[in-house]
Amino acid sequence: MNSMDRLRVGIVGAGMAGLACAQALAQSGAKVQLVDKGRGPGGRLATRRIAWPEDPNLMIGIDHGAQILHPRDEGFRAWLSAGEAQGWAAPWVPRLGGPWQAPRERAGWVGVPGMSALAQAMRRDLPVASGQPVLAIEPAEGGAWTLRDGAGMVFGPFDRVVLAVPPAQAAPLLETLQPAWASALRAVEMRPCWTLLAISEDVPRDWDVLEPETGPLAWVARNHLKPGRMAPPGAGTWVAQAGAAWTQAHRDDSKEAVQDALHTELQALLAPQLPAAWHHLSVHRWLYGLAPAITPGAPRCWWDAGSGLGVCGDYLAGSDVEAAWLSGRALARSIALEPVSASA
Repeated sequence: MNSMDRLRVGIVGAGMAGLACAQALAQSGAKVQLVDKGRGPGGRLATRRIAWPEDPNLMIGIDHGAQILHPRDEGFRAWLSAGEAQGWAAPWVPRLGGPWQAPRERAGWVGVPGMSALAQAMRRDLPVASGQPVLAIEPAEGGAWTLRDGAGMVFGPFDRVVLAVPPAQAAPLLETLQPAWASALRAVEMRPCWTLLAISEDVPRDWDVLEPETGPLAWVARNHLKPGRMAPPGAGTWVAQAGAAWTQAHRDDSKEAVQDALHTELQALLAPQLPAAWHHLSVHRWLYGLAPAITPGAPRCWWDAGSGLGVCGDYLAGSDVEAAWLSGRALARSIALEPVSASA
C-alpha cells in the first residue's frame, strides 16, 4: 500500500488553489475532503447564469470573475491543452481595441462553456462540502485535526489541513495555531473588484475587449464572443470590471449606486453607437478580488510538517488563476514529500 493511501487531508477552500492541491494529493493516493463556504467550487472561476427576459427557460452564462488565462508555466499550459482535448477549455484570441491604442490581438484561454467549467473539471472526482464556512481548526485524538463550521458540523479527523482561502479568512483560523502565519496573513492586502454584468441587443464592434487607461473601468469584454458561449440571436453580453482604485473608493457603496455608475461609464465607452435596449444589469463585488505583487523568490506555499498545517493561494505565487494553481500544487508536493507516520 502506498503510504499516501493512509493520509487524510482536509482542505478549506475550493477555489483554484484548493482544487489544484486536492487534485494533486488525490492523484498521489491521499484521501481528501474540500470544505467551502460558497455554493459551489471555483471561487473567482465564476460564471453566473441569468434568465433571458423573453424566455425564462433560456439561461445565459456570463463570466463575472476571472476572464481569460495567459499561461506562463508549461505545466499549466499543458493542463489547459488537455482541457481543450476534453472539451472544457479553449483558446481565445480577443481583439483589443479603443481609441487610446492601436487594434491588436492577445491570445489566451477560457473555460467552456464558462470559466466555471475549469473548476468543475478539477472537482469531478473530489468530495466538496459546499455552503460550509469553517470557523475553527481543532485538535483531535492522535495528533489529528478536525474542522468545525458555523452550524457545529465537524469534518475529519484529518492528518493534514490546508487553508486555501483569502488571507483575511485564513488568519483567524491560525491565530492560536500559527501566530506568525496569522500575523503575516493579516498584512496581505487583497483589493476588491466591482463587476458589472449586462445583457443588451448586440452592437457590432471592431473589438472584443477594451482595457481603458483612465476612468473607473479597467476591463470591458463582449462575453458572448468567447468560444462556446450561448446567447439568443441578436443579444450581446457584457462584463465590465472596475479598477482597483475606483472599487476601493466605492467599496461600501450600495449595489444600486455602483450599477448606475458603471453602466453610465460603459455607455460612455460605447457611445455613440449604443444598444437599443438593455435587458439585464447587475453587479457583483469581489471583496478579495486582486492579489498584491509578490516578493521575487518568495515561497509559493507555506507548510509546517510539525503541525501538519499548510497555506496556499494566488497571493503567494502571483496574482491570477495560474498563480493559485501553482501554489496549490506546490503545497501538495510539500505534503507528499513528508513521510507519513504508521498511525496516519
